[in-house]
This record gives sequence, C-alpha cells and structure tokens, in this order.
Amino acid sequence: MQVKSDSKVRHKDKSRGVKKRAGVPGRAPHKSRKNPGAQSEQTSSRDSFYEFSPLMCLSIDKKGIVKEVNSIGAEHLGYTVGELLDKSVLNVFYHDDRENIRSQIKKCLKDPNRAFTWEIRKIRKDGGIIWVRENAKAIISDVKKPQIYIACEDITESKNAEFLLNTENKVLEMITHNSSLNRILGYICRRVESQDREKLSTFLILHEEGKHLRNGAEQSMTREYV
Repeated sequence: MQVKSDSKVRHKDKSRGVKKRAGVPGRAPHKSRKNPGAQSEQTSSRDSFYEFSPLMCLSIDKKGIVKEVNSIGAEHLGYTVGELLDKSVLNVFYHDDRENIRSQIKKCLKDPNRAFTWEIRKIRKDGGIIWVRENAKAIISDVKKPQIYIACEDITESKNAEFLLNTENKVLEMITHNSSLNRILGYICRRVESQDREKLSTFLILHEEGKHLRNGAEQSMTREYV
C-alpha cells in the first residue's frame, strides 16, 4: 500500500511539472497592445467634436497644410471642406498678417502642448475680411509627427466696435485741439483705408451752392471736381 501511495504522489508531481512547462517561464501570455475598438471610438469622438463644435476648428501639419477642418469653419469662410483640405492655411489669412501667422506656427511647434492665443484677420472666399481669435496647441503624435490644433472664434463685431470707438475718440480730441477740417477728414480716410489696403476713401463736401466741391475735402481730387 505504501508503494502504491508513493507512485501516485510521483505521478501527480510529474503531471504538475508537465503543466508548468506548457507555458514560457517568466513571461505572461501575449496580449496585443493595440485596441482597434478604442482607437475607432477616439476617432469618432474627435470627429463629433469637430462637426458639432460652434467654433471653427482645424488642424494643420508643421508646414501649415490643412489636414482637418469642420464644416462650420469651412462654410464661415465661404468654402467647402474639400476646398481647404491639403491646402496651405496661409490662403485664408489676410495678406499683411501672413508673416504673423507663420511666426505663431513656429511658436507652437517650438513649445508643444502649450496653448497659444492670438487675434488675426482672415479672408473669406468672397474677399470679405473677418477678425478671429485663435487658440492653438501643437501635439506630437505617436509617430513623432507634430499636429497643430486650432479653434477659431469670429470677433469681427467687437473689433469693429472697438475701431469705431477709438476713431471717434481721436476725432473728438482733434476737434478739441482746433485741428483743421482737412486734417480731421484726412485722418478718418486713413483710418478707413487701414482696414483694407485695397480700398481708398474720400469725403465729398459741396460748396453752399451745391455744384462744386470744397477745396481741401480731399487733396488728391482732380481740378475739374474742385
């Protein structure tokens, strides 16, 4: 009986040893680190954010090429999404502000994960100019490719109100200091033209008889109108 008992014990120990050798010692069962389902869910959430955000949202690469843009952002500028994708983001910025946006992009790339804010002018497809406040951040992806995410808010109304208020205050100051009418009108013209370099402005002021312009209303006017 004792021999049979020892045989059974040895048989069990041997079986246990076989089971232990079935796996690789010191290594946990292999599990894939990638979770396609989770990645798909993240992509879907990001797309939902882009499409349902009330802001103009886009992302660009380090060269300033548009990689993503929501429909609200494209429509606000008068474009379709397809017209903006894979194009330079500089195309939608006012000419005089393009060097500024290049500088801002460099700042974002130099300091990833830091949020930057600036105010700048953009051009709609129809040529109209709008002011926007942009919040941007550069993020380095898993494949070491930087992507800059930008959210834009249209602040044209507040900018126009600020511009008009500052202009009005300056004109009142000039009147207080007895500035000439010609100087005051010239200042107003320059202020208006500063909003768009492709436009010129002038004041047409008639003499009392209503047939001729007063000299000095705008010095660049030709003689036949004066």
